[in-house]
Amino acid sequence: MGIGTDDFGYPKPGEDDFYDIGVFNRAMDMVDKDLKDLGDKKQDKLAIGTFTGNIDVLGEGGLPQTSSICLCQSNKIEGVLPYESENEYWFTLKTSHAAEHSPGAARTQKAIVHSADGITVFGRMSMDGAWGGWRESLWADGDLKDNTCTFESDDEVLVKMGVPTIGGESQLEGYSTANGGRKWHTMPPLSIKDKFSEAIKKVTTLFHNVRYLYEVLGSSDISNLADGTVTGALSKLNTDLKHQDISEEAVMEGGMFAKVYIESGIVMVHGSIPAATEGFSGTLLTMPEKYAPRFRVCGSVSYTFSTVDNGKVAAVIAEPNGKVVFYVEHLLEYAAPFTLLYPLKRS
Repeated sequence: MGIGTDDFGYPKPGEDDFYDIGVFNRAMDMVDKDLKDLGDKKQDKLAIGTFTGNIDVLGEGGLPQTSSICLCQSNKIEGVLPYESENEYWFTLKTSHAAEHSPGAARTQKAIVHSADGITVFGRMSMDGAWGGWRESLWADGDLKDNTCTFESDDEVLVKMGVPTIGGESQLEGYSTANGGRKWHTMPPLSIKDKFSEAIKKVTTLFHNVRYLYEVLGSSDISNLADGTVTGALSKLNTDLKHQDISEEAVMEGGMFAKVYIESGIVMVHGSIPAATEGFSGTLLTMPEKYAPRFRVCGSVSYTFSTVDNGKVAAVIAEPNGKVVFYVEHLLEYAAPFTLLYPLKRS
């Protein structure tokens, strides 16, 4: 007679034993019972099938105290659901334990929700017997298009501070710092160690400051000022305010001498109408049109070198085309100094 199998002790006839159907049947019964017990234990451990208890509780009335996987119907279980919906839905729940049969041990749950919105994955963790909240998990491809990130917004303060809105969108026109209270927010640097919500908040600060700059700078067209940028426009304005001698850019006529310069945004032309000119009118000089006045500007004769020339000069005029012309009623015996003043064109 044999001594049985090495691992499970099933009856095992020896080579010299006669065949006995009873021994065979007894061995098959033992195998059948062991397989059933193994299946029952596996079923208890994995909890395969539909679960109808409390998913927050381990043990009686709840999940097994071992790692398990089960199928749940939202309207037939107890505990905190991973997904809030007015309609019932199914989800697969996997519970993993750090220590088997220890209710207070750390454990995690992963819920794969099948709903009308599609498939969504949630997860939560339990420490010291208390579950944390469910959080939606990212898909393996990292696509965030369907995920929601909760963060504090600096840009949202616009609505809270009373910025006029239409359809939930801020209306910047007609709203300024004078009547709204918006101000520049200090922008902390982005760090590679920032959490996603922290990085998004810093981006909202950037948006807030862009809106602030929009209001401070206004919406006037500056494309014709220098290169059209704010820096270029400010540089041009600053250049226009300082002293610039542009005499070399003016074309003098027939021995004429004049001084042409810009200071504090004002074009100044100082020169003299020559004596004994041929005719009673003529062109003294021609400036580039960018320095010319928008409209005709009449100058004044500062003084005459002799009383014999008093009252002879009718006018000295700067034209929009850049020409400076004169008109006299009588020929001058001496040169007559004149001055022209007018604002520099900004565009």
